[in-house]
Amino acid sequence: MTYLFAVVETAQLLANSTTQYNQDGSPTGSPGFLGFVATFTVGVFIILLMLDFTRRVRRMRYRNQYAMEQEAQQRQQPQTGDNDTSSKPSPTEK
Repeated sequence: MTYLFAVVETAQLLANSTTQYNQDGSPTGSPGFLGFVATFTVGVFIILLMLDFTRRVRRMRYRNQYAMEQEAQQRQQPQTGDNDTSSKPSPTEK
């Protein structure tokens, strides 16, 4: 019950309070122009970071795709090794 009274009392205090303003016209407690610049800078940094991350992921995906294609091509080519003597003449034959 005391929690409910505390909530009601806080709501009444907030409703009765008047907003105070700084000399530049911004409400007291607002970050002002410097806060805007800082927030804007962080936002731009995050966007650039996301673009860089996207490029890196795309590059990794393309490299993986290329490696998989190369591996598939190597599997499709006939194996040429020492065991296959039918196509190669032996060193003693001319």
